[in-house]
Amino acid sequence: MIYFKQEHNTININGTFVCSVETFKILEPTYQNLPEGYSIRSYFPGKSHTITSELGYQPILLESTWKDGDRYISRIEEFILLKNYILRDEIELSDLVQSEIDKRLPYSEKRKSEYPSIDSLVIALWNYIVEKKTKEVSGIVDLQKKRSQIKAKYPFFFPAGNPDSVWVNKMKNPLLKELYQEVQLKYPTLGKVESDLEKLFAHVQYYFPKYKTPRVITLINEVDMEGKVFYVDTLALVSLDCYLGKNHRFYVDFPEYKKVELEDNQIVPNLVSSFCYGKIATPTDRTLLSAMIYYGKELYIKDKLIPDYSDANKIGYTDLQIKWCQENEYFMWSNLVENKLLYDTNPKNEQRFISPAPFSRFYLEIDNQSPGRVGQWLGWQIVRSYMENNDDVTLEQLMAMDAKTIFENSKYKPKKQ
Repeated sequence: MIYFKQEHNTININGTFVCSVETFKILEPTYQNLPEGYSIRSYFPGKSHTITSELGYQPILLESTWKDGDRYISRIEEFILLKNYILRDEIELSDLVQSEIDKRLPYSEKRKSEYPSIDSLVIALWNYIVEKKTKEVSGIVDLQKKRSQIKAKYPFFFPAGNPDSVWVNKMKNPLLKELYQEVQLKYPTLGKVESDLEKLFAHVQYYFPKYKTPRVITLINEVDMEGKVFYVDTLALVSLDCYLGKNHRFYVDFPEYKKVELEDNQIVPNLVSSFCYGKIATPTDRTLLSAMIYYGKELYIKDKLIPDYSDANKIGYTDLQIKWCQENEYFMWSNLVENKLLYDTNPKNEQRFISPAPFSRFYLEIDNQSPGRVGQWLGWQIVRSYMENNDDVTLEQLMAMDAKTIFENSKYKPKKQ
């Protein structure tokens, strides 16, 4: 049978090629993420094309002809070869760090050493075209070798079918050049981020021994907020242009509640979220409680994998927003219980309490004081209570457990302030 499927974090083509979404986006950088709240795509060429929400609501029918899907299916053999290459290309982060120490080069200088400068390109072309010098003398051959070395080092960024002109045009793009320069200014070295990554990967190996330390690659990605980081198998990608600081001029049009995610202290927490994606069991029902505990599991995993980070940084809140949640925990919980929302399956509840938003919606005067996603924060407290009262449960067991079991055995009962 011929088909293309995405189920949560897994891509499946014809049953013979299976990989994570993060790996697939390396092979196919133009692949579009599913709309927020949706996690399943099913495409059978000429027959049907649907997407289904994360909590299993009625599928949405799309056009049965999907050109991108047909192209993905046609590239299956190439994908298999490229995926095998990625899996073989395992470089320990410690090796990368040691390499940097040996070179004793700042991060920005290292980047410059890997890529030919615009000046060198212009001089080489002038010598070759105008001065009529040979390719060897003009420097063209050296640049061609440099290009080949870059492609060999990062094959997953150069998918077959894309001519070099695509990348040359990107290098010429004045906006991307400015973006690259701003990243160099912000991150001449990775500093604390690099040491935090080492700690993260050490904790991952402790709690999840089968996962090896990934190769870490930093890049710019045109401030794509849906693709800030990817952490899958033996590869971790970080788009540094998404972490220039909330007050950077590039982000002036972003809504205020989103700007907290643009700080460098969100890089590692975002990587943990990417690591968890597809590993936490999908809710077995559509209740608000299931959605709360689903995200509560992810946040609890952050407790274990990045214990030195504050609660605010783990969830992407300000300190004041964390304080508000702590002070109003009893009120929030009582409101959900009294209005019988915990076991309600109305999809609007997820928009009110789970999805990113400037504030949560209790439909009370207090709403404007609240942060968005308070349902996630409450789910976090439920999972914490469960794990405190069931210390023999492993993280992998927690990820697979259903929400009902967790809640009923959590002994969660917030105290009135």
